[in-house]
Amino acid sequence: MSFIINGTQTEFKLGLTVGGLLREKEIDPQIVGVGLNGEVLSRNLFDETPIRDGDNIDVFKFVGGG
Repeated sequence: MSFIINGTQTEFKLGLTVGGLLREKEIDPQIVGVGLNGEVLSRNLFDETPIRDGDNIDVFKFVGGG
């Protein structure tokens, strides 16, 4: 099974969640946003949202400025 993360095709094990993916990649979920198939995913849903075959995931950091 595979999905795309930030434009790169990636293989994954069945049952992986968005939160699990972030932990595997050592990404702090408190400092990133996640887009799942073109929709921004609420942070409180990371651990309960399974990754499915063919999903398109974008992980991005928020940048402030002014």
